[in-house]
Amino acid sequence: MPSSRRSCLRFRHTQTKDFVTCSRLIPLLGGVARSAGVVVIKQDLTGDGELVRKAALRYLGRREYSAFELRQRLERRGASLHDIKAAIAYAQSNRYLDDGRAAEAHIRQRLNYAPRGRALIAYELKERGISQQIGDTLLEIHYPTELERELLLALLAKETKLEQDRMNKKELWKLRQKVARRLLAKGFPQDLVMEVLEEWNV
Repeated sequence: MPSSRRSCLRFRHTQTKDFVTCSRLIPLLGGVARSAGVVVIKQDLTGDGELVRKAALRYLGRREYSAFELRQRLERRGASLHDIKAAIAYAQSNRYLDDGRAAEAHIRQRLNYAPRGRALIAYELKERGISQQIGDTLLEIHYPTELERELLLALLAKETKLEQDRMNKKELWKLRQKVARRLLAKGFPQDLVMEVLEEWNV
């Protein structure tokens, strides 16, 4: 590798966090270069509103972000508050950025791939900077309390595949406690967990 390029690159494996900026290479590499586990991190955005807007659109082209998350991403790359506000306003006006859409995608992903209780998902949405009003409205639409019960029953069936008839009372009690802890950790309400466990006689 030529010394001029070596001077602005730092190799890393994908599991590490050793980042470096190379402004000369970024325009040619489209923001990130990937080859044999090597990554070149995107250039600093300080003082360039056009680059900030383009960076925002690149992020949004990959997945749904909330305005809060996008702001954090751009801030970490040195963008000014003025340029960030302009980029976010542009993205929102063109419907590239929408907190409601980001919340809906988050809820659907949880329901389809990693079921969690309504309370925990509501907390996750809040952590992503999505307003409680948007979160509560979309949870009511896409994750009503009846569905929470159905998901809890499905998870319980998965957690209790062990042959219960081969267990003595002490082993069954231990299984009940173990399953309860797992379901509570997934954010399901305690009263619902206990109710379903009673119905299943676990």
